[in-house]
Amino acid sequence: MPTIDFETRAADYVAISQQISHDIASAALKYVPRPNEDSHVLDLACGRGDVTRIIMENAAARGDLLAPAIVGLDISPTMVKMFKEEVESKSWTRASAKIQDAQDLSDFHDDHFDLVFMNFGIMFVPDPIRCTKEVFRVLKLGGYAIFTTWKEPGVPHLLAKAADTVSSTRSSRTTDGEWGTKEKLISTLTHGGFKEKDIQVEVEQTKFQRDTAEEIAEALSVPSWNPQHDGTHEATRKWKSTLLEQMTPAQRDNASIDMIAWVGIAMKKE
Repeated sequence: MPTIDFETRAADYVAISQQISHDIASAALKYVPRPNEDSHVLDLACGRGDVTRIIMENAAARGDLLAPAIVGLDISPTMVKMFKEEVESKSWTRASAKIQDAQDLSDFHDDHFDLVFMNFGIMFVPDPIRCTKEVFRVLKLGGYAIFTTWKEPGVPHLLAKAADTVSSTRSSRTTDGEWGTKEKLISTLTHGGFKEKDIQVEVEQTKFQRDTAEEIAEALSVPSWNPQHDGTHEATRKWKSTLLEQMTPAQRDNASIDMIAWVGIAMKKE
């Protein structure tokens, strides 16, 4: 599937995805035992650290004396920089991050982590089966892996429709139809080493929401999402207008766009 340039678009991506990613990750964590002070967690394709933030905040809310030990990995230096800034600002002494390809976890020995969470990252990996094999290897027996993908990603679909309307030369598709299926997720996990009987797939949903449809169009009008951006106000105005035209009546009336995710939970039993 087409990749997103997380280096040049990091800030724009975070601005759109942060709350959405947080909501889905928070819902996904309810399917596994809560990490405790003895847990080792891998936040894979960590971005700025949404998964880590939820785990750390949950530990603090419970009054845990020690938070889980968390390592965040991302191939994007910009994302890792954001993660480290978050770690420093929140004083998360048991969290760290580094630049690393999710397809190569050779820095970690076998059976190391109690939980590996890859939140909306597996579909951007060139070789997802290689990635899941590595996750299976570094996961402890009895440990869990969580992978999230999009079932119905309303925001990327809107951006793609709008971009296709204004440009016939730029490929705007940000999701792959195959990745929108439960079967693709299960197949990727089983090829990685997980047994199908030890995999469950759930559906979780959140919304990209603002007070008005115009505010949604404004939020999605950053230059990196506009294929005809030329630095002028007119280009931005036309893009906002196109976004509003491409919204469904329900999206305009409710000022919200559904974001529906697959959540794959796999346990390593053998």
